[in-house]
Amino acid sequence: MGYLILGILGIIVGIGLFGNIIEFSFLVSFWFYIAGFFLIFSAIMSFFAKEGTAGKGSGIISLILGILYIILAAYAWNPYYLAILIEIWLIIDGIVLFFINPSKIVKMEN
Repeated sequence: MGYLILGILGIIVGIGLFGNIIEFSFLVSFWFYIAGFFLIFSAIMSFFAKEGTAGKGSGIISLILGILYIILAAYAWNPYYLAILIEIWLIIDGIVLFFINPSKIVKMEN
């Protein structure tokens, strides 16, 4: 039910922002701030979690990118930079997760 409401809300916002570059840029900048604060919060939480080195490394990456998101929200209105940051985060996080032994993850969860 929640996904249905979120989807309907996304359609309404998408139709409302169609062709309004200024409002879209403001919304993207606002989401940069929100995403930056969530990345910083998740990084702080990963430092206190009982995870291994990979969790801490992912937390450091999240902290750095969270700070970059907030800086980018303050100075950049071009959504192109958002795509670059997401690309960098996914590549680095994927590389870090590629080298994790899956049996260590299962042991950490138990």
